[in-house]
Amino acid sequence: MEGLLGEFDPARLDAHCHLHHDPAFAAFAQANPDKHFFCMTETPQEYKEFEALGLPANAHLGVGLHPWQVAGEEEAARQQVAAVLQLLPRTWLVGEVGLDFGAAHEATRVQQLAAFEAIAAACAQVGGKVLSIHAVQSAGEALSILQRTGCLDTCSCIFHWFSGAGDQLTAARAAGCYFSFGPRALATKRGRAYAAQVPPARLLRESDSYTL
Repeated sequence: MEGLLGEFDPARLDAHCHLHHDPAFAAFAQANPDKHFFCMTETPQEYKEFEALGLPANAHLGVGLHPWQVAGEEEAARQQVAAVLQLLPRTWLVGEVGLDFGAAHEATRVQQLAAFEAIAAACAQVGGKVLSIHAVQSAGEALSILQRTGCLDTCSCIFHWFSGAGDQLTAARAAGCYFSFGPRALATKRGRAYAAQVPPARLLRESDSYTL
């Protein structure tokens, strides 16, 4: 694997997990020092709360703005993005970020697009970041933003639980993206088929919890 991702053994990496303030996580991570955990947050505030807890060295905390959490009011969404950008210098891991155009979140499409593009552009400018990307019914738009901002050139981009169309998987694969799949994705025929199409060097495991 390239860049920062090259420092991690894929067999001992959980590339996408959520801690949810579980007091058992620190003990779990400490009991498994040979494993590494990419720990996602859904808001800048959640990042700051976990940062204050002091996680074990093998738990790598990402600053995120989950598309489900993007505010519908434009000024509020801009403030959320500003908070993410303020925290970017404190971590090389950015996640969970991305887009979700499913029926439950379609109403914030415009705000989501603006937020993800601003975050991707900031990451591209700094370089050296690892992004974990949520893209539901929006893989094409997410990939376009990563390409347009230059994020694919300077950062490592991981599509978390890829669920786009087959041609979008092909395009993301050709663009050099990574992909993380977990037990729930691999329990589906489509998930297994997609994982089989990803080159082993770009295929990562995830739990979405911390039990992998």
